Amino acid sequence: MIRKTIMTALLASSASLAAAQPPAAVQAPAVQTVPAAAQPAADPARLAAARRLVDEAIPQSLLERAIDAGVQHAAAQESRDPEQARRDPHLAERTRITARVVAEEATRILREIDPTLRSLLADFYARRLSLAELEEGARFYASPMGRRFYEGAINVALSPEYDRAMRALAPQAEWAMEGADRRYLAATADLPPFPGETRPPAGSAPPAAAAAPRPAPAAPPLPAADPARLAAANRLAEAVWPQNLLDRPLDLEPALNAVLAMRVGDFGIPLPPEAQVDPNATLAAVASGFDPHFSRRLPVLARFAAGEVARVATAVEPDWKRIAAVFYAREFTVAELDAMAGFFASPAGRRINVETYRAFEDPALVRGLVQLLPRVAMQIPAVSQRVERATAHLPPPSPPPGSGEAGEDHDHGESGEPHDH
Repeated sequence: MIRKTIMTALLASSASLAAAQPPAAVQAPAVQTVPAAAQPAADPARLAAARRLVDEAIPQSLLERAIDAGVQHAAAQESRDPEQARRDPHLAERTRITARVVAEEATRILREIDPTLRSLLADFYARRLSLAELEEGARFYASPMGRRFYEGAINVALSPEYDRAMRALAPQAEWAMEGADRRYLAATADLPPFPGETRPPAGSAPPAAAAAPRPAPAAPPLPAADPARLAAANRLAEAVWPQNLLDRPLDLEPALNAVLAMRVGDFGIPLPPEAQVDPNATLAAVASGFDPHFSRRLPVLARFAAGEVARVATAVEPDWKRIAAVFYAREFTVAELDAMAGFFASPAGRRINVETYRAFEDPALVRGLVQLLPRVAMQIPAVSQRVERATAHLPPPSPPPGSGEAGEDHDHGESGEPHDH
């Protein structure tokens, strides 16, 4: 479904957030949660410097360009789906119109939440970085070289060839994930099964693959690059992603505890009476209504998930840096690459990188980001309706074989949304 794919791109691009909405469940018994630690107020001078850093490092134009690129990428992926193309002779036109509408709506939503996002990020950096580090970072991103870096990085990210090269790392990521089911069972061995979860009988033999792990896949081939530029680009890639950055898995438990201590009513979503949800109930209490062992299970799963992410990142890190270096070598001159590497290898550049990587360990930042999600999600139905109105003049695609569906619903009535012809 085009709409589902584009809605995913909308959420991912507009806020770059990832979290689940609070479940709509009956009022559940209370469960103990660890209160979020109080965050010290940021020093006013550091907060002002942090706001300058955020504004210079993440300009509005950069975010809006990223939104458009994300939506166009999702649309291009959809339009190349052979099954979709077989069922929909108008697929190219439908994806073009849908991408236009969603990019416009995603930009509008971003502009609504952008002040809050910047405030959250500035508060985070003001608490984590010194005044000198904040000021040095702001100076770099405000300089012609800093602007050249993020403009060039966007050019690289939007390159179809770069996208293909990064997607070629999928076999290595899959190799790193092999055995995840066994590691999950080992990590959760002391916990009762999740509701609806099926586990192998106790004492059953492990899969044969466990005894003989296969070798890591070969690294994907890389396009050619000028040797001098490539050497400088490798130095930049190593400065941006230092080798030890991913050594320690993220500690997500404090941030998760902060989110779980939030009340349902903290999200500002009007709840219909039939929802039977107590607005004063915490998210942990609601979740425990589905899983009585939730409070024991969540820390284990958080550590397991963080470890698996680190496992995959470590496996692909050398090759993703090699890929990035090739495309940086094509985008920047040797002088530009050396100047950029100089900043990212400096004490301030390294600190900014490390703290940015570990941002989702911060309870206050994560809590603020999660509170933004409903503001984005509540607008998705209206965006979907606008897409349907804009494509209403196109015949609906044929239903999948054996589905019994008559095609996607379209609003063929009059509306204020112009049709593209």
